[in-house]
Amino acid sequence: MVSRVSRPNYKVKLVKNVMIPMRDGVRLAADLIMPDSDEKFPGIIQYHPYRKDDISIGNNGAHYFFAERGYVGIRLDVRGTGSSEGNISDEYSVQEMRDGQDAINWLAKQSWCTGKLGMFGYSYSGTSTMNAAMQAPEPLKAVAAAYFADDRYRVDTHYAGGSLMPMIDCGLYGPFMTCFNAMPPYPEYSREKWMDIWKNRLENSTPWPLVWLDHQVDGPYWRGASVKYHYDKIIAPTFLIDGWRDGYPGAATRVYQNLKCPKRLLIGPWLHVGPDAGPPGPNIHINHEILRWWDYWLKGIDTGVTSEPPISIYVQKYDEPTANRKSTSGYWRFENEWPIRRSVDLPMFLREGGLLSEEPDKKSSSGTSSDSFEYQPQVGLAGGFFSSVSPNVLPTDQRPDEALSLVYTTEALESNLEVTGSPKAFLHVSSSAKVASFVVRLSDVALDGTSALVTKGVLNATRRNSFERPEPLVPGKLYELVIPLESTSWTFEKGHRIRVAVSSSDWPNMWPTPEHATNTLRRSKDTPSRVLLPVVKKRKDALPEPSYLAPVPLFQPAVVTPGADQFSILHEPYSKRILIRAIPGRPLKIGLIDIGVEVSIRGEGEAGLSTENPASAHVKGQHHVKIQRYDSLVEVLGRNLVFSTEEDFHLLADIEVKIDGVPFFLKSWSKVYKRELM
Repeated sequence: MVSRVSRPNYKVKLVKNVMIPMRDGVRLAADLIMPDSDEKFPGIIQYHPYRKDDISIGNNGAHYFFAERGYVGIRLDVRGTGSSEGNISDEYSVQEMRDGQDAINWLAKQSWCTGKLGMFGYSYSGTSTMNAAMQAPEPLKAVAAAYFADDRYRVDTHYAGGSLMPMIDCGLYGPFMTCFNAMPPYPEYSREKWMDIWKNRLENSTPWPLVWLDHQVDGPYWRGASVKYHYDKIIAPTFLIDGWRDGYPGAATRVYQNLKCPKRLLIGPWLHVGPDAGPPGPNIHINHEILRWWDYWLKGIDTGVTSEPPISIYVQKYDEPTANRKSTSGYWRFENEWPIRRSVDLPMFLREGGLLSEEPDKKSSSGTSSDSFEYQPQVGLAGGFFSSVSPNVLPTDQRPDEALSLVYTTEALESNLEVTGSPKAFLHVSSSAKVASFVVRLSDVALDGTSALVTKGVLNATRRNSFERPEPLVPGKLYELVIPLESTSWTFEKGHRIRVAVSSSDWPNMWPTPEHATNTLRRSKDTPSRVLLPVVKKRKDALPEPSYLAPVPLFQPAVVTPGADQFSILHEPYSKRILIRAIPGRPLKIGLIDIGVEVSIRGEGEAGLSTENPASAHVKGQHHVKIQRYDSLVEVLGRNLVFSTEEDFHLLADIEVKIDGVPFFLKSWSKVYKRELM
């Protein structure tokens, strides 16, 4: 929104590697991006393990934007990463949250600070922002968080719906962090301690997937850093930002619905990429919107941010479903509450002959009113890719997946129908297997028959009663499953049709269940399988329309050459295996101008399954970083391999470090995990 905000009145200076003491004596490294002035300013913290000095140095651009307008940006490396001291063995640990609280309290007392701090971030730093808000340190006066998971077990990158997420968890993000956590700090910044910090880090390193696979069910391990269990602790005004195509599209709406503090919600059509740059557009000047939030809560400037409706959403509609689509058709709209009060749950019943209808089947529960399908582990290939890390792949035409699913479709719509909220499926199902998952996809079928994915929901049916205490299915026994679908806002246009597809797989976003299975869905009068759609009627009261500034170029502190992603699907008919590969065509390169260093990053991942033996699946990935200095070349390689049998998961991981081609460090791990009804 165009409004009164702080102007860019300050020149900016960078203060490198300020060491912040923690209560146990370990020091965290921070860069201060601050106005070149003797005045006092509010501070804004970004806190994550993605190395302020190189890999995430592009984040500095937003901090320069805020610093020009009278804020001190604080780029803070998590303990055991980047230039910070200590060790890290997992994400979002109790120690990490305690360190964040110590840093906030220390920063608020510095001579440049007004005593008021904000915190913001995307993805990991979005989660660390919400974790800090849960601790409620007194100086933390406002937060802005984007693209974070509110429930680390069920909706994070690990066990969505109670199923292990193979490609993202084990094939890409796992080795990504194994590699980055083994990289050295820079002697130019850490000075004489840089080698001690690095050696200590290497010797105490632990690949994070080793920990994640040890916790295949929900419980205390996951809940300490899960916002949904701590809503009442958050008192700082909270600005929530999300994308309908992000990996966590329902998190922000659930958090908004449950927070009691001042709050704001903005959801666009984006993947897990910043609203100012990420596909699919339209893109907006997100830093301007965050500035309005900071100005009001940290400076007391009336920017109008609290006088307009608190929710802004992008209402999507059909576009040709291509993997690299650059924009999404639709429009912005304000709302006053979530869930939207004028929405009505419309039941759509799964009926005989593949019909989806507002009227249920009238037949009895004799058992004849049912449809069965054979479990096909490869279903999901058209669903896009969980968008936490590159490559960002949007869903394509759903018909190849639908050909292997149960499909139910409405007649052509006589008028537009808007679905905004969180759909929910109620399925009456049975399986011939003891372990089976069920996936519900909601799609928009265009006039030419093309099927575009709107949203989906996943449930490992062994978690039907509890994510903490799974129970095997009794083969042939009928169960009612309640499957939440991810939040969305979508207009089905006149002449289009609504489709619901039911399957038992979502590859490569869900590890295949190990048993062959015939699964059956009941749709009788007494067992009415259905989907509830939150249908929104036209508003009677008038609200202004949102309008957003276009993105602006930000200061670039390094020379960055983007990588080029390749994403391929290979069918091997002889071995009956399907391979998915994510390989950069060229590495990402970051030129650190001030110290004359070039960092090159190349990552790749592979996920494979057998269509003949669903117990046999594998995921492997590696990240390779080269740090080219004037005097040496440091190479760090992190690798993961996870494969499954009917009873177990097997993990192998290693770190390899070379200096000028000579081995410097090598460490490997292997472990076998019993599949816990997975």
